[in-house]
Amino acid sequence: MSNWGSDLEDATRIRRSVLIAFERAELAIDAAERQRLLTFVIVGGGATGVEMAGAISEVARQSLGMGA
Repeated sequence: MSNWGSDLEDATRIRRSVLIAFERAELAIDAAERQRLLTFVIVGGGATGVEMAGAISEVARQSLGMGA
């Protein structure tokens, strides 16, 4: 149980970083900068990686109006 706090802190840090990247991308004027901010690398194709990819995709659709 001692790693639980660390895992929660890691998840919170990752979430914050992703949301900040989307906020900065919304304000970016330069297309290359926007692309850089919206490029994410997810290592691992297990359940956690797939869930992370889905969550990032959902944020993109909602916040940037990408897709329907």
